[in-house]
Amino acid sequence: MKPFLDTNVLVYAVLSDDPRRPTAGRLLAAGGTISVQVLNEFANVARGKLLARDHGLAFYDALIVAAALEAGCDTLFTEDMQHGRKFGSLTIINPFI
Repeated sequence: MKPFLDTNVLVYAVLSDDPRRPTAGRLLAAGGTISVQVLNEFANVARGKLLARDHGLAFYDALIVAAALEAGCDTLFTEDMQHGRKFGSLTIINPFI
C-alpha cells in the first residue's frame, strides 16, 4: 500500500487533546506521501489554532487572521473582531463604526 495523507492526519497528530491523535500518529509513523498543498494547509490551520489559543479568537476568525497575515495584508476589514486590534503588522478595522 502507498498511502497519501491529507491535512487532517497531520493536524490530529499534533493535537494533544484530540482522541484521533493515536490513529493519526500511527499513520504518520507508517509513512506516506503528502503534497505541498497539504503542508501549506497544515501550516495555515496550525497558525490559526495558535492564534485562537494565544489570542482568544474563535477558530475560524483565527484562520482569517492567519490567511491575511500569510498574504502580507496590513488591514483586515471586519466587524467580527475588536476594532484597532493588531496582530503583528495586521490591524483590524471595523468599517461600520
